[in-house]
Amino acid sequence: MRRKFSKNKSIVLIFSLALLLYGCNNNKDDTVSNQKADLVVYTSHRKEIYEPIIKEFEERTGIWVHIETGGTNQLLEAILEDGEDTEADIIFGGGLELLETYKEHFLPYKSIEVDSIEPAFCATNYEWSPFSALPLVIVYNNKLVDKNNIPKSWEDLCDEYFKGRIAYVSPEISGSCYTAFAAIWHIDKNGDKNMLERFVKNLDGNILKNSEDICTGVADGEYFVGVTIEPNALNFVNSGENIEFVYPIDGTVSIPDGIAIIKNNNGAENNAKHFIDFVLSKDVQYYMTNELNRRSVRMDIVGDNSLLPLKEMKLIDYSFIRIAENNNMLIELWRELFEEKIY
Repeated sequence: MRRKFSKNKSIVLIFSLALLLYGCNNNKDDTVSNQKADLVVYTSHRKEIYEPIIKEFEERTGIWVHIETGGTNQLLEAILEDGEDTEADIIFGGGLELLETYKEHFLPYKSIEVDSIEPAFCATNYEWSPFSALPLVIVYNNKLVDKNNIPKSWEDLCDEYFKGRIAYVSPEISGSCYTAFAAIWHIDKNGDKNMLERFVKNLDGNILKNSEDICTGVADGEYFVGVTIEPNALNFVNSGENIEFVYPIDGTVSIPDGIAIIKNNNGAENNAKHFIDFVLSKDVQYYMTNELNRRSVRMDIVGDNSLLPLKEMKLIDYSFIRIAENNNMLIELWRELFEEKIY
């Protein structure tokens, strides 16, 4: 199902002016605002996502940000390994089920914006905050996949037609692919099809290095189909690439990615709180919705009406807390299926 996302070219100017007002109107520690304080952000977001937001944050607050990028699981494991000696002050990105798994390493913070955030997307004790709602989709190359083979479900990805032609990243690296793996496990658990095992076998050992390569690989024809999040697919559709996408009819999930403050010895707690307030502000969330093709987690922002409403998707009963509790089991299951069943 191909869906266009309308663009408002004036939004960048609106964003800049609105954020100027945000910076002037919100109460902040003047000491923090006036110094070139260091804030280290670990992020799995693409550059086009984090760069404009962080640039505005630096300009409006005077807080200098250092960025480290990588896959969500890789970054979280690095934080875990370093403990409170980690350089990271913020983890920016990753599904809430992953952040829930690591919540004991986060410093709880109730943002000043919390009353405007959808309650279902908030942590019980505010160990993390949501950033954007991200439905999972299946993308396919509309030049290579004929109309009779367009994938409509996770089950379709187990078809021999797609063997070795599925763009996917190890769930040990990619947060979105971990969510997809957990979603298939959830669906499979309610039936007797062994769909997860068949899906992993159908990858035929082909694993990409990072999530950014999924849509590129499908658009370039290296792969027929791929698993990704809605905004990644929309970016390629709106750029005129040979990509279309569907919401799986056997059930998808719309788990937000999130942001959290890392427990450490860096003394940047106040700066980290300012950053969370900033990305949850109405101005940033509005910019994100209109320019970055991401659904806002705020209740006072209405997204583009060309997108399929969440209420019209078949959403599985996906508890990110339960998935978090099964994190180790799911990773071990992936390793078993991928390493032992294939090779």
